[in-house]
Amino acid sequence: YSALVVDAKVHIAVPSPQRAAFGAAMQASFETVLETLMALNVERAIATIESDRTMIFRMIRTTIKGGFATLNNAVKDRLREWCMTVCEQLAAHTDDCELLYNLGTSLRIHGAHTPGLAVLQRCLDQCRTTFCEDHPS
Repeated sequence: YSALVVDAKVHIAVPSPQRAAFGAAMQASFETVLETLMALNVERAIATIESDRTMIFRMIRTTIKGGFATLNNAVKDRLREWCMTVCEQLAAHTDDCELLYNLGTSLRIHGAHTPGLAVLQRCLDQCRTTFCEDHPS
C-alpha cells in the first residue's frame, strides 16, 4: 500500500533455499507458479489485530482510486517484475533445457519478449548440443 501511494520501488528478498525451491517449481510447472502469483487478492489479507485490518482496508478504499482492484494490480505488477528478474537470474546459471524453456516462456508471457527469446534460443542451443541435430525430439 505505502509503496503504491508514494510510487516507491519494491524489492523482494528471497533466501537462497527459497530461490532454489522457486527454480524447482518453475521447472516442474511454471504455469502453476504464475497462476499462484496472479491469484493474489489483498482483500484476503489478515492482520493479528482486526482493528488494524479494518483501518488499512478503509485507507485503501478511500485513498487509492479504484481501491482493492488498483492495489491488486499494482502488487501483481511488482510480483511479475520480480518473477521476471528471478527468471533471468536463474536462466543465466543453468543449462537445463526444460528449465530454460519454462523460464523463457514465462518471460515471454510476462511481456519480456527479448529476454525470453534469448533464453529460448539458449534452450534450443543446449538441446542441440545435448541431443544433436538428428535427435527425434
